[in-house]
Amino acid sequence: GICCSSKIPPIGAILKPLPGVRKLGVNVAIKMVYIDHDPTIITAELLAAALNEQRFGAEIETDGASSSLTTNGDDATQASSFESIMNLPRSKFVESTFVIPGLVTYTQDKMDTCPIGKVLRQNFFKHHLRTFHLHAQSQTLKVEHDPSLLTAERIYNTLVSGLKDDAWGRIELAHDGATEGLTLPVLSNERRDDNEGNDFLDEGGRRLYCFRGLKVNILLSGLCWILSLLSYVGDSWRFLQ
Repeated sequence: GICCSSKIPPIGAILKPLPGVRKLGVNVAIKMVYIDHDPTIITAELLAAALNEQRFGAEIETDGASSSLTTNGDDATQASSFESIMNLPRSKFVESTFVIPGLVTYTQDKMDTCPIGKVLRQNFFKHHLRTFHLHAQSQTLKVEHDPSLLTAERIYNTLVSGLKDDAWGRIELAHDGATEGLTLPVLSNERRDDNEGNDFLDEGGRRLYCFRGLKVNILLSGLCWILSLLSYVGDSWRFLQ
């Protein structure tokens, strides 16, 4: 039931008031809720039941009370276990959520025809905006971006200027991932080399590789131009014609 970061507040509202709950964390990207709780007061089954009363479809992935890390009942050990779960490798990207009422006119299987993707691809580099997700039913756009290079406010302004048709309705920034601390984990296939920042997505979503900010096809074009000039310098260069 965790479709986007807008579910974080209601999850907190359900779990935080419960007796025995110390703290919790929500990872939207992998749809996980981590709860630090006293199992002698409230069990994992009761926590899942509380979420499922609101139709979150919660299932217990790991019950800390039954693991070797928490069977001794030591509070310090339990806290350490929780912190180790919460300290998963984090990326430089955060998730921001935008409400776009016009998305309701699209079905989920027709999202590839939505012009929002084109607007984002035309304006932002891959190392600024890692990916995005459109959801018709909730009328939301989730964007994974590096806030040090691309702010949620800038994305919002781009959407407003790029989607001028009144049919899109009033676009709103629902959650700013940078201010709310919605940091995303590192993806297993995420590249870590220095060339990652030079990728660019064209309108079809294909990755074009660049060299120090210049596209390869531009470099090749310039090289051919230089060779054509050299063909006019003396007879020794005529073989280049």
